[in-house]
Amino acid sequence: MTTVEFGGGPTLEACQQFANLKDGSEIPKYTGHIHQLRFRQGHTYGEETHILSKEFPHLIKRSKSDAIVKYDQPDPYVTRDFPDGLIPGYTGYVPQRKYQHGNRYRIETDACVTGTQAAYARGRQQIQELQLSHSFYFDKAHQ
Repeated sequence: MTTVEFGGGPTLEACQQFANLKDGSEIPKYTGHIHQLRFRQGHTYGEETHILSKEFPHLIKRSKSDAIVKYDQPDPYVTRDFPDGLIPGYTGYVPQRKYQHGNRYRIETDACVTGTQAAYARGRQQIQELQLSHSFYFDKAHQ
């Protein structure tokens, strides 16, 4: 079992053992649908899900042997180009769009994405310059 601070966390088996859950019980903080759970009371969450799994075995669709796959998370501060262009009809969050007015959505969105990418590039350049100047002064001080 690895610690959460190192990017890991307890395994499914470790959680079940720690919570003393029976086979068929759901893990606490599970956010999926559990059939009939809101109409039940008088037992703990683990006991109630265990009872429901016995009463409705045909509703259990997940496999216990499925391993949880962890993917390497990319750097969240890197802006990537859209490989297939923008999604048609998408009207969700676009950085800096609230400051754009009076144009078509596509034109405003392109301007916002271009501006955001330029701002990130300027930020990366400033970080590199700062690191370079820091290393220059650090080297001079320790000669």
